[in-house]
Amino acid sequence: MLIGTPEYAYGMPGVLKNALDWLVLSGELVNKPVATISASPSEFGGSKAHA
Repeated sequence: MLIGTPEYAYGMPGVLKNALDWLVLSGELVNKPVATISASPSEFGGSKAHA
């Protein structure tokens, strides 16, 4: 699964956080590769959204 998101207020948007919480609790992501990409106009390039 590849998750692409803009950085919003130094983090991921709330809707995406909620969706990830549901996915993690359901067990759908167990033993599946997951990666994230993000974008931001700041000099950090979305790294704060990953943290």
